[in-house]
Amino acid sequence: MPSALAINSIVFNSARFVGPAVAGVVIAHVSVAASFALNAATYAWFFAAMTRLRHVAAVSGAAPRNVLKASAEAYSYVSRHPGIAPMLLLFTITTIATRGYVELFPGFADAVFGRGAAGLSVLVSTVGLGAICGGAWMLLRPGLGGLTGVVLGNTLVISLAILAFTATDRFYLALPFVFIAGTAMVITGVGAQTLIQASVEPQMRGRVMALYGMIFRAGPALGALLIGSLSERFGLRLPLAIGALISVAVCAATWARQRRMAPLLEGEPAAGGPASAVEKGSR
Repeated sequence: MPSALAINSIVFNSARFVGPAVAGVVIAHVSVAASFALNAATYAWFFAAMTRLRHVAAVSGAAPRNVLKASAEAYSYVSRHPGIAPMLLLFTITTIATRGYVELFPGFADAVFGRGAAGLSVLVSTVGLGAICGGAWMLLRPGLGGLTGVVLGNTLVISLAILAFTATDRFYLALPFVFIAGTAMVITGVGAQTLIQASVEPQMRGRVMALYGMIFRAGPALGALLIGSLSERFGLRLPLAIGALISVAVCAATWARQRRMAPLLEGEPAAGGPASAVEKGSR
């Protein structure tokens, strides 16, 4: 599972690395409209690939559930699981507090570094390159043993790298911190997803991973919205730095529970669900 998730991350972030670099050249030498047209044209490859997919017969499963009831069951399951609950809480807070920094790159490129579109493409390409390296490292990492500590450690690395990023207005000095944050961001994302999928019961996996996916997608956007709103009064750097400090504090609090969390996340799902996990975690 970690290898499959890492490969997916490498493919996704390869586009993040190559795309902005190409877009920066097109915007600088042609126009913004041309970059959008080129982006639309690249979807032809996706549609061509879709036509090559083999038809798979539908597999009958459980009866459809009420969305609100299924969501409530997912929240209840997660809140009672002594391993998944603190991991997902950490992921939620740090996602909102720090991961929106990529969405803030246009403002940093223009208002802080004075580099415009060219600087934006370099920032996004740098974080994408770091993400590819993080995915490659996860691809080579064997098994689940020690992965909880890896996720917590790299969550701290992200927070400190972003804190250092906000401390400078020198463009080329900021790039190494962007690279480090991009690397650690993928390691924590892939690692947290792997741990949750490995420890959740099969009948709850879809609902719990849907909750994870909602946090993964909505968290950075919500964080960028909050930081962007505060930036009108305090500038971009201070709100993002405060978010990084909050992440450091939450990571430190979660680290104190690592020894109890690790066996529950890195082992097989408890046969009796969260109740069994609670009993196992209390031993």
